[in-house]
Amino acid sequence: MLDPMLRHLANPPGCPDEQIAALVRDFQEAPHDFFCEQELHARFYRLGYDAYPTKYLTTDGNAVTAFRHQYATIWRYTGGDRFAQRRRDSGSTATFDFAILQPYFIEHSDYLTAMNKDEPRRAKVRPPQQIDTFYGWSPVQAAIEIKVAAFRNALEVTEGDINRLEDRMLTACCKLAQERIRQAYVVGLSHGPLPDLPRAQAMVATCLQLHGARYPDRHISVLVATPTQTVLGGDWAEDVEFPNVASQGGWPVPRQEEVGSEPGPGPDSAQ
Repeated sequence: MLDPMLRHLANPPGCPDEQIAALVRDFQEAPHDFFCEQELHARFYRLGYDAYPTKYLTTDGNAVTAFRHQYATIWRYTGGDRFAQRRRDSGSTATFDFAILQPYFIEHSDYLTAMNKDEPRRAKVRPPQQIDTFYGWSPVQAAIEIKVAAFRNALEVTEGDINRLEDRMLTACCKLAQERIRQAYVVGLSHGPLPDLPRAQAMVATCLQLHGARYPDRHISVLVATPTQTVLGGDWAEDVEFPNVASQGGWPVPRQEEVGSEPGPGPDSAQ
């Protein structure tokens, strides 16, 4: 069953960059409409559900879509640095905020295997060590992690809130790396005004560095946004327009009145 899965898909689902840009746009246009992370997840679920309507038949005849919310990881984890080591026989699974499944995986699995809630079935999906080492196969084509620093007892987030947001984003990067996700996305949203531009750039850069250290052969797309600015880093689609972009790839993006001036070196310029 595993060997055919190692082939690239002939018709994989599209990348979710457009839906992520739409979520950021909705958040920046009306940040007070979203009280918490769960409400932003609900909005993104609607965007993703509408964008990926195709249904695929499982081997036992059930039609399911590739776009899923709170989908379990394939591997198990334990210990303080929870995603330091993948395990087969101990620990517990985590979940992806959102996942887009490989259509081939759905069409060559029964419904309960595709659902991925049953450990004996899940164990059969994990590739043997030699295949996992060289190919990094996963039934998840893309995974999106969306973390939020929201207002609590004042109409501004604190430095502590941003520290926690960054920590959760870094944890998400480790999870995506260990699961060998080929299209990985980490999105951090803050009600603001923090983080400021330098801090947001540093958060994006740290996420990229950590993911690269854990999974050197694959790219990740990282975003940090407040109601007034968006900072991008990594492997975003070039044809997708994000709102209020203040920095992309480590370079500051000039405002409209500054177009034509030469930007200075960004933090990634030495790479």
